Amino acid sequence: MAVDMQMTAVGLGVFFLLKRTKARLAAIVLSVAAGVATPAMATYYNNVHPIMVLSPEATVNWFVHDPTFNYLYKRGHTNLIGYALGWALGYVVFNLRNSDVGAKKYKKYGVLVWLILPSVLAINTIGAVFYDHTVTVPLYACAIYAGLTKLITGLLFSLALFLTIVKANKLRTKLYCWQGWTPLARLSFCLYMVQMTVLRYRSASTHTMYHKSEFKIFQNFLETTFVSCLISVLLFLTVEAPFARLTRLGLAPAQKKHAD
Repeated sequence: MAVDMQMTAVGLGVFFLLKRTKARLAAIVLSVAAGVATPAMATYYNNVHPIMVLSPEATVNWFVHDPTFNYLYKRGHTNLIGYALGWALGYVVFNLRNSDVGAKKYKKYGVLVWLILPSVLAINTIGAVFYDHTVTVPLYACAIYAGLTKLITGLLFSLALFLTIVKANKLRTKLYCWQGWTPLARLSFCLYMVQMTVLRYRSASTHTMYHKSEFKIFQNFLETTFVSCLISVLLFLTVEAPFARLTRLGLAPAQKKHAD
């Protein structure tokens, strides 16, 4: 939440304080460069893993003792790249607002949509080497991976969003715009808030040893997702929705007055 707030403030500064297009583009380019460099430097100088190496013991102490989480995941500057790419994407989409979105010139790129998920899985598969304790990965390689993996993953997701917005692939666009996603979309903020707590609680409350397998991992994933959704529904109905309604009611008189 702190990182989201910091990066939101930086983004507002880029687009509201900088009035010229060249200045905004320069700020975005510098942010992307800094977003690549900072996780690489943090990995190299603090001698940490470039990714979270998960284990039941580490899950309990993520927010306190895990150096990778502390140096790479909860600091604003080491998460800058994703936000910078989001600013760039938003700027491009904003400039396309008067163009023919869905035009034939974008259709030829529709096949790229199907390559995005395999590419992300390939990047994650490469990161599996850090779980192998028999392999010693050079520190410079860890730094390179830490810097490039966020850049490449961010570019792939930005490309997926852009191709969906310009309707380059009709099937994917219909899938992403399916009304069945609406309930989950309404729960997304509450899920974001509670899922890590549920995961940590489940890990900390396990007092017996069990065999770790792909089936067990998938079972834990489904159970954690189900419990997180139940809690999120309660939070949405009792906290988020009522406060959102109160906010709209509070702004309604001002909006009505402005309309008059």
